[in-house]
Amino acid sequence: MSLELQRVAQKSLRSEIDIEGADLDIGEGAVVVLDPDGGVKALVGGKSYGTSPFDRAVKSLRQPGSSSRCEVAATASWDIAQLMAAS
Repeated sequence: MSLELQRVAQKSLRSEIDIEGADLDIGEGAVVVLDPDGGVKALVGGKSYGTSPFDRAVKSLRQPGSSSRCEVAATASWDIAQLMAAS
């Protein structure tokens, strides 16, 4: 894990919820950052552990599509970047 990336992920989650949360009726969230090999680089389970100690990154139940959608998009972006670099 990367301590710096962990800090950035925590700050980003709090900031996005503070900025967009009220308009979207969202008060909590989670962040999982993986390296290309699938190793965990950062893991944030919620906006504030003091307010809500429930770990949404690990213990939250969600539809399978909601967690893999980002992985598919990231993989597609990576593949496109590789193709563009090769041409």
